[in-house]
Amino acid sequence: MISVIANPARNRLPNKPFKPYIQPAPKLLGKAKSMTIATGFCCSNGVILAADTLITMYGGTGKSYESKIFEVNFDLNMFLTYTGDPDFAKEYVNDLSEQVRGKTPSQALTIAKELATKLYTDHYFTPQEEARTYAAMLLTLQDSYSVSLYSITEKHFVRVQNKYVALGIGNEQAQAFFNPYFKVGMDLRQCERIARYGIFKVKQFVQGCGGDTEVTDALGSQSIKTISTRKSNDIDNDFEYFDRQIGKLIIAYSDFSVNQKEFRKTSLKLLKNLEDRRKKTIDAVPKALKEYFKTLD
Repeated sequence: MISVIANPARNRLPNKPFKPYIQPAPKLLGKAKSMTIATGFCCSNGVILAADTLITMYGGTGKSYESKIFEVNFDLNMFLTYTGDPDFAKEYVNDLSEQVRGKTPSQALTIAKELATKLYTDHYFTPQEEARTYAAMLLTLQDSYSVSLYSITEKHFVRVQNKYVALGIGNEQAQAFFNPYFKVGMDLRQCERIARYGIFKVKQFVQGCGGDTEVTDALGSQSIKTISTRKSNDIDNDFEYFDRQIGKLIIAYSDFSVNQKEFRKTSLKLLKNLEDRRKKTIDAVPKALKEYFKTLD
């Protein structure tokens, strides 16, 4: 499976209309839910959205895999990811995409807020507890010369500035991995790497998170090099190898009984292993992707 919904030509996401929309059933047993991990990063030149693809059933009766990142309106740089009930999120995307067509960013933002209020009222606040459905969502939107990120829940619709947001069952674990690495002012490529690595770790340790890691970029006015188009599983395998190698260095670095000569030997061996692995990866990819790698140098 291809893991990234972006390429140098900024192709449209292959979303299909969600109509006819199937109203949520009153009984939750057997209904799909996205326990998931979904993140959004405010970057210096746009916004990164990332999520896993695992969909589980209430009661643990089964699972499936599908995209949790949707294109709402390409011209408005309007993309959405979510955690929670898939039908809830899809109804919001479907209605929003229809109503913002041809609108200005400010008009689209007003519509997005009004629809969110209506959806939470209809499906969360009004029904009896056993019939409630819910999703927490992250939405991007073009605003003048930049792209803004908004966090949407039943309690708020707020703009996120100079930070990242992690939603879902794996959000606490994701923050543990994101916090040491994320810095204000990072660009799209840097945030993409952090998002991928954090979700890779979450998928290892949090039940209910899994499948591919999907990433999309909502760009500002700047023309930039786009994010990686490698397969999610290949990138996860590289992260797994990196973790095994770096573990050796952590032990040597923190053990003061290891003299400087031995520590240097361990460091150089680690560097050599990572260089060899990276070269094999680049040599194995198609020619078009090799050209992409060259643009990053």
